[in-house]
Amino acid sequence: MSKQRLIIIGAGAIGACLAYELSADSRYQITVFDQAAGPATGATGAALGVLIGVLCQRTKGRFWQLRQRTLARYQSLIPELEAAIGQPIPGHEGLLKLVTDPTEREGWEQLQAIRRQQGYELELWDPSELRDRVPSIAAEQFALAVWSPYDRQINPTALTLALVKAAQQRGVEFCFNTPVQTLQRNGDRGLSVEGRPCDWLILSAGLGSTAIAQQLGLDLPMQPVLGQALRLRWPNNRLPQQVMTAEDIHLVPLTDRELWLGATVEMPPDQTAIAPQAEYLETLRSRAVQFWPDLQQAEVLQAWQGYRPRPLGRPAPVIECLTDWPNVIVATAHYRNGLLLAPVTAAIVQELLAAAVPPSTAAMI
Repeated sequence: MSKQRLIIIGAGAIGACLAYELSADSRYQITVFDQAAGPATGATGAALGVLIGVLCQRTKGRFWQLRQRTLARYQSLIPELEAAIGQPIPGHEGLLKLVTDPTEREGWEQLQAIRRQQGYELELWDPSELRDRVPSIAAEQFALAVWSPYDRQINPTALTLALVKAAQQRGVEFCFNTPVQTLQRNGDRGLSVEGRPCDWLILSAGLGSTAIAQQLGLDLPMQPVLGQALRLRWPNNRLPQQVMTAEDIHLVPLTDRELWLGATVEMPPDQTAIAPQAEYLETLRSRAVQFWPDLQQAEVLQAWQGYRPRPLGRPAPVIECLTDWPNVIVATAHYRNGLLLAPVTAAIVQELLAAAVPPSTAAMI
């Protein structure tokens, strides 16, 4: 029986994870197109890889269910990939949430109780315990800290490269430096991408998805949201070893006294994209110094600013089959949670493929 030809547009964390997970199914012959020279150069490179699941405030509904499923898959996915490629994927297990508002304590205590019922533990630290565990922090700035051993951080570039390599080992073809400019429809179900016929098309190109979707008659507006990060050298030997988040600022320790400091520049959905500016990076650092005073003397090694895709008029992410194109699946616009939701996105796409009528059967009908 001939294989079904499946094309994925986009080779960031989402596209790479789709390629890897779907390549376990021998029914598909998979090709991935990306306009970049290599993987992890778009929104994936804009991430620090801080995966907030158990610490999120949602306890039910779609928002929580997506996180619960994706955290479970990450527990097995990381060792699976490391075994496949023969090298470790850098990251940290556990995440420390720093809370400045004392009125939020009751809410965190309630979340702690709910998470315990769901099978997860959260530890609540008072400022004195925080100071003992993280000596370099300005503990007096915080009402409490919440430690989640089930959340984690993963190096986004290393993860994406691992997914690509492991998918290639399973026979997936990646076509980099290949922008998709032409989609052709052949009959009711036939599609061609850059001259290559396919039975299934999955659109996971982040901000680039909008223009491609227009060729399919789909309106998929997205807002570019600025993400930014500083790679710094800590000025002494007191670099914290925990991944921490405070007031939406993330601190990720690396090695040799180096760290990433990052945040997203939020704006109203009706505004256009904010242009990257040096002052935003200065604001990021000055805010962070309030919490980690040693950063005042930290040396800047690298500065980065880029965009993440936020869908307009609907919640993120967008994962669905197209009504007019039953063999096209959109899996994009993950906003700040692309890396976090990559495994569950692949799982949902697998379910959509399983529920759809195969192209060969549709042709017979």
